[in-house]
Amino acid sequence: MLKVYFTALTSYDGDFHFHYREIIRLLKKNGCQILSGTQIINQKLFNRDAKLKKTDIFKRETKLIQMADCVVAEVTKPSHGVGGEIVFALTQTKPVLGLIYNGNENKISPMLTGNPSDNLFLESYTVEQLPYKVRDFIKHINNLKKRKGKLIV
Repeated sequence: MLKVYFTALTSYDGDFHFHYREIIRLLKKNGCQILSGTQIINQKLFNRDAKLKKTDIFKRETKLIQMADCVVAEVTKPSHGVGGEIVFALTQTKPVLGLIYNGNENKISPMLTGNPSDNLFLESYTVEQLPYKVRDFIKHINNLKKRKGKLIV
């Protein structure tokens, strides 16, 4: 089972909440174990996290990123936290899918869109395309996992 770290803007304003729920649902539908991210869509978990020390959250989340096979991030709304998680994941050579809601591509930071990492995959999406974008990324990661460690001559 593929271990996925999901991240998105955590300050709740509701704009993309449906998208976050849908991404998590699609990841589960594609057989993924969600290591983190459900607190973004679950107010009870979010409130529990708000009571934790910042250092404890940092330690927990960096450990979960290290445990993950990949990271999926909804990056349409800018966030320093999500940016930090993406950079940390890339330093750990984790593949990262950055999902950008269609029409918002020019609002994304050049620090993300200009990043030359071979492990960063930025994809624009519509709600209708989302199932295919998630499925294709998961298939790609599963294929990479199968090839890892095999010598191809």
